Amino acid sequence: MSYDYLLTLPDEIELVWRSRWTMLKVIFLLNRYSALWDVGLSVYDILGPRLSSSECSGIYTTHGWLVAVGIAMSEIILSFRTYALWGESKQIAYFLGSLAIVALTVIGFSLNKALHSLEFIPIGSLSLELRGCFVTKVDNAWYGLIWSLALASETIIMIMTAIKAWQGCRSRPGSGPLPDSRRPDRAARQPSSPLLYTVFRDGILSYLPLFMSSLMNVLLTTLAPPGYTYTLSQTQHMLHMVLTSRIVLNIRRKACCEAVASNFENMELAQTISDFVAAPGR
Repeated sequence: MSYDYLLTLPDEIELVWRSRWTMLKVIFLLNRYSALWDVGLSVYDILGPRLSSSECSGIYTTHGWLVAVGIAMSEIILSFRTYALWGESKQIAYFLGSLAIVALTVIGFSLNKALHSLEFIPIGSLSLELRGCFVTKVDNAWYGLIWSLALASETIIMIMTAIKAWQGCRSRPGSGPLPDSRRPDRAARQPSSPLLYTVFRDGILSYLPLFMSSLMNVLLTTLAPPGYTYTLSQTQHMLHMVLTSRIVLNIRRKACCEAVASNFENMELAQTISDFVAAPGR
């Protein structure tokens, strides 16, 4: 994560910090930097000496909500990107909004139940050399539901992105009908602009690690002992933060460097992008 910060900081300064303030710019920055608190808390969880059960409960509760809020902010950004791809359709807005409300409500309720089910044993009672927290009991069914909902939400957004990518490839302006052969010309199969190609590429490729991470979290919460429940939760948070930041920065860079207003769809997409990560100087 730190390495990715160093790699993307110049783009962040140029494309985000110097832009006008919008609601989604605030979400982007909160999503990007809230992960640092999560890392610090996780380090204390691992290295903290002689932590009591109440201290461990507070650490895990804070960590759980930080992960949930961080992933929720990433999903909001991805939902706005999907909304832009679909031409700011009201039907898509209602669908994505309803999906977000249902998912966040169920996840919030489930997380509260899961956190209240946690029980710890003072690590100092086992050995003075041990550090951190040791979970002895947790209701993993609630965590399984949380990660399953996250996986379902990510899959729905990926499918909507893939559908739009397929439509963009088939309706490329000026390409005409697809050649009647088993291996059509590659140019006829690409989206109608470099910006759209970047959006489709990043959206589909970012889904793969998120899918694997969510799937592993589902398996851990259903098959592994209680102490392993949180093993990959921070990894999931980091992946959401890093991949979502990359998606936004890549789109913003491409939108600033390319002439994207070549057709109506591109103008709609560029305008929506500008609404949540406004171009420098606006």
